[in-house]
Amino acid sequence: MKILRIIAALLAFTSASHADDPESEVAKSSGPPGGEQFVSLIEHILVPADQLDTWMKKNPLSEDASSLRKQARVWIKEKTARLDHTALSTGIAGREFSNSSIWEQIYATEYIPPKPGEWPIPTAFQSRNLGYSQNGGAEVEDGKMILRSKMDWYEMILPQQAWDPLTERTRQPDDVFLPRFRGSRYARPVVDAAGNPLSSEKKFPIGADQLRFAPGKTYLVSREANDHTEPPPGEPHHLVRLIFFQGNILRRTEPSEDDSVAINHLSIKIIRLPHSVFSAWIQENDLFRIPDLAWAAAMGWQNQGTTETIGSLTTATHSGSKGIAGAVDEVSYPTEWEPGRLTPATGGKPAQLEFSEPTAFDTRNVGTSTEVEILPDAGGAIVQFEIKRVTESGKSVHQRIFRDGQWKTDMTMPIFATNHWSSQLRVKRGEWLLVGSGAATDGKGRLDPQHSVLAFIKLD
Repeated sequence: MKILRIIAALLAFTSASHADDPESEVAKSSGPPGGEQFVSLIEHILVPADQLDTWMKKNPLSEDASSLRKQARVWIKEKTARLDHTALSTGIAGREFSNSSIWEQIYATEYIPPKPGEWPIPTAFQSRNLGYSQNGGAEVEDGKMILRSKMDWYEMILPQQAWDPLTERTRQPDDVFLPRFRGSRYARPVVDAAGNPLSSEKKFPIGADQLRFAPGKTYLVSREANDHTEPPPGEPHHLVRLIFFQGNILRRTEPSEDDSVAINHLSIKIIRLPHSVFSAWIQENDLFRIPDLAWAAAMGWQNQGTTETIGSLTTATHSGSKGIAGAVDEVSYPTEWEPGRLTPATGGKPAQLEFSEPTAFDTRNVGTSTEVEILPDAGGAIVQFEIKRVTESGKSVHQRIFRDGQWKTDMTMPIFATNHWSSQLRVKRGEWLLVGSGAATDGKGRLDPQHSVLAFIKLD
């Protein structure tokens, strides 16, 4: 493994290193002048279907779902419901943002038929992004300020079924074969003048396919069956997924002196904390104040020993120039394998397979990185940022061999996880500002619903 440390650099805004990444373009277009700041919040909560049905019979759902969200909090405290994901995002009207927590799951697509007493040998692989993503913004539409959002989530259903009988008998629960994926996307259809749907995002303006929400209300975006989800230990409830959205828009304050032409130092911190602590704190505070209040709350949680700093960077930049900083490990991993040979029986030991040998490799940068630019604006300096945190969150097993009386791990693939935030914000110099939250992983390549990840920035 090579270790690379990227030193903060001052660059003109000409980098095209992410030209093929649509997420990286979200916050890069200059667009119209930035307007009011906004906060949006998406929550996935798994709740008992029977309790939900009973409650809704007595409390018909209205446009504002705040009463249902409050009841979900009661079920969470009673431990019959559980938090799954909380994504808080920030931005300014007229500019786009994105927020994603993604796991890259590799799986086999082709196999060599097995010999007697062996598993099939995978010979080709593909990768699928799992997790949660959201993009959106805020703007004036039909004379009213609205929030926009398009969101999706995807997961791999475990355990999987192996098609080979021997493999099915000797597998472990997390082994990956031909997987089943499940997920949903929430957007609105876009049609042309004749009413025909437009399927390519290149054919319509940014945001045209995003759902519309009024500020200050809580919306139930979806209720979904979740048949495969295991309930908490000893809890017989069947759980369904509720997805809530709420957002608010902050009135613009009086313009401050724009000193963005001076040397700026922008710092980033990423922390990990209990999901339940963060979610409860959100419910106890006004949503539009959360970005400003979160740092003080985080320091209190740190004093209690409940938080962990998992990323920290500082970069310097002039107004109109981009600053780049990163602390990155170059991780090499195998992409192709040569099956192990059969060792003849010797010395009273039976014949057995050798482990497979990797024959081709690829490299992935793992760590925390950021690209920032300070933009002058009549309302005060605006920070345009993109923050990425990539981790090798676990390994997936695709092949086992029988050696020394046990079915041992043979072929594995890494599972990379990425937290990504990009947006534009007005900031107060010298003060930490929460720019987004995302999902954590458990070290086994899976979502860790017990924890959340928060990203902060500070301009000095």
